[in-house]
Amino acid sequence: LCSPPTVEGNRAYLVTNRHEVVCLDLNGQSDGNDGPYRDEGRHMVQPGASPLEVTAKDADIIWMYDLIAGSGVHPHDSAHSSVLLDGKYLYLNTGNGVDHRDNTRTFIPKPDAPSLIVLDKITGRVVAQDDEHIGPQVFHCTWSCPALGEVNGKPLMFFCGGDGVVYAFEPVPQD
Repeated sequence: LCSPPTVEGNRAYLVTNRHEVVCLDLNGQSDGNDGPYRDEGRHMVQPGASPLEVTAKDADIIWMYDLIAGSGVHPHDSAHSSVLLDGKYLYLNTGNGVDHRDNTRTFIPKPDAPSLIVLDKITGRVVAQDDEHIGPQVFHCTWSCPALGEVNGKPLMFFCGGDGVVYAFEPVPQD
């Protein structure tokens, strides 16, 4: 995995090598399957293979969000994302980038896909995504991770897009 976990309480949030954002129970299956995700045995094998038996020593995936299916991204190389936690929201880059199959590395298969998304940390539901149209100008990939700061007493999110531009925006209100 290239994505470091972000930990809060007994939950860890990270991006898998399958470009899925997952919320994991740090106790694993030792305290039962806390779902709603309940298919850990199938997730431990290649697609089409029989699921493995889930034991008390296995991971407990609370929820999972597939960046490719859910946000329509075309990730380039590995999933390079650090999940930023702000209150009840998770901010992360999507890894959208160029197609590596042609040697020019200039073809962007998903130019309209978001570069930054915001998920609800309890459900994994998308609550926001960037509307900056960064995709068409991506140099290689969106690998930068968002950061939270304060300017003149006002919280701001900062994100360096795959186009080399640093974007600053207000965080999603915490309701």
